[in-house]
Amino acid sequence: MSEIYSILEPEIELFSKLEGTENPAGLKARILDQLSHWVEEYSVRFFENPWLAQEQGISNPSFQKWAGKLWSVWKYHWEDAQNLKKRQVANIDLFQVAGSLEQGTGYQGQGELGGNPLEDTLLVDAIIEGEAVAHQYFQKTYSTLAEFIPCGQDLWQDFYLTHLLEKKPSNGLPAIAGYQGHAGLKRWVVVAFRRFVSRQTAREQKEQGIKISESQQIQMLLGLCTEKQIEAYEQQYQINETQDKQPLPRIRERISWLLQIVSEEQKLKHQYALQNLKQIQPYEEHQSIQQMIQTTPQIDARWTGCIELLGALVLKLINSFSTVDSLILKLRFLEDCKLADMERITGIHRGHLSRKIRDLGNELWSKLGEVIPEDTATREECENCLELLKLPVFLKELAEWLKAAHESGQDLEESL
Repeated sequence: MSEIYSILEPEIELFSKLEGTENPAGLKARILDQLSHWVEEYSVRFFENPWLAQEQGISNPSFQKWAGKLWSVWKYHWEDAQNLKKRQVANIDLFQVAGSLEQGTGYQGQGELGGNPLEDTLLVDAIIEGEAVAHQYFQKTYSTLAEFIPCGQDLWQDFYLTHLLEKKPSNGLPAIAGYQGHAGLKRWVVVAFRRFVSRQTAREQKEQGIKISESQQIQMLLGLCTEKQIEAYEQQYQINETQDKQPLPRIRERISWLLQIVSEEQKLKHQYALQNLKQIQPYEEHQSIQQMIQTTPQIDARWTGCIELLGALVLKLINSFSTVDSLILKLRFLEDCKLADMERITGIHRGHLSRKIRDLGNELWSKLGEVIPEDTATREECENCLELLKLPVFLKELAEWLKAAHESGQDLEESL
């Protein structure tokens, strides 16, 4: 059996049910036809040796790889669209989602994805494979983003060459390999670049003993924000690329507003960065941070590292379940979805859902100890981190991390 068939087979029954069709074979054929169209169109655009439908079959290894990646993106956004059902929106089928993605439109917030995540997925694969045309396209399309971020033009090449493309010793992959199509590449790059600029600027200013301005504090705080948080900030203050060149009005108000929407961990990281630079401003909004530091355990490097390590493992585990079980886990633990809404989305009676959520939760936590990496150092680190699961405050921080990672795409969180 072809690999792409083995990917689709377990899920066709579920999709047939939710799509309201009694012809699973016909649905599978339509899905393969759509995937074939995308693979050919985008591989011709970015690869020297593309997949061509008339010359190569679906058993071709390149097609298998690219179709699998595109199916993951398509399915992710279809699941995202199902969450709209809890707001009494009519059913959105697979092929409506496909058309929306081609237009760079999603189903959460204002719907702007920042590009076509299907096309961007193959663009990133081509960049990783060293395709010259893909590198040229990326530089031409995305380097202009540097103009709208303070210090951006000076740091773009470092960001592109040493951060996005340089392979990490931990897994042998560049940071850009973390992109998984949960948003358009433009938005992903903007968030990644803001963080890179924030870190580099803070490091240079610390070395030179330069005090940071309030505008720079905004950039530091945005550098810690998730993609969804930055989108909310831009909508709140009607920020666009042109306005970002201008001085920010009402800066203290903006800092205060951002501090209200970020998580406790993000606040602490921002506070630590300010302390590190010896330039803490006595704003009223910082008082809540000081109080929180006094009443909760300090989130040091080990604590934060454990949250990210275990969080990545939990997300990986959730995605390893069957499609319907994975959807249930995401709705319950990552979306805080109520049983009534979950019943409407999945078609499963809430009584059965309640028991299934309990059983899946127990299975998830029991499997966590079984997926520790074989690497000796990482295994020891994971085992030490598992001890922290006994602390309620750690579980709370882990839950916040999981929700933030899910909202912005864990691809970004794992790679930056």
